Amino acid sequence: MLGRIVLITGVVTLIFLIPVPLLMSFVNVPTSKYFAARHVLDALSVLLIMTPFYVGMNYLFRERLRFGRIYVAESRWKPAIAALEPFDSATQRFLDGTGEAHYLLAQAYSGAGDRVKAERIKTFVQKNRKGVWADKLKVAEPPRVSVIKASRSTDAPSNVEDGASQPDKFSRPTSRTDRPKSTTAAKRKKRF
Repeated sequence: MLGRIVLITGVVTLIFLIPVPLLMSFVNVPTSKYFAARHVLDALSVLLIMTPFYVGMNYLFRERLRFGRIYVAESRWKPAIAALEPFDSATQRFLDGTGEAHYLLAQAYSGAGDRVKAERIKTFVQKNRKGVWADKLKVAEPPRVSVIKASRSTDAPSNVEDGASQPDKFSRPTSRTDRPKSTTAAKRKKRF
């Protein structure tokens, strides 16, 4: 699909690129009756050549964004990065005015495990793209498992009379007497 868009855009641009300069060469001759309007006609000829190129590129990047949405929704990170990475090029950033492509690219980088690039994209969106997608990136991420620490319960009753305390439920038994008795022997006796 993307290859076909590039091919059509290139062919249409070439179709305009060859005859328009040839026609303009006759207009720019000082003896031509259109010579007085040559500046306006030059501007129109440039517009005529560049319009299919820009329309084609807009369509191409719209399709890239559509593919990126699909791949991110399916958690296919490498194809998502391949589809969305051109939006991060300095010359193509203007094609993502809302920040959606960069938001999806940050998700793809994060899903692929490239946290550095994901953070760089998030910073770009929050600085340069105001709106829904920048707001979605501002939402705090859930804490990672390594950050969460289990707290030990101090509400366990202790045997204060004899000075011995009960073993903590998180600690391993230290002697054979602390371990629970095996019930397998009792189960065997019940079967017979």
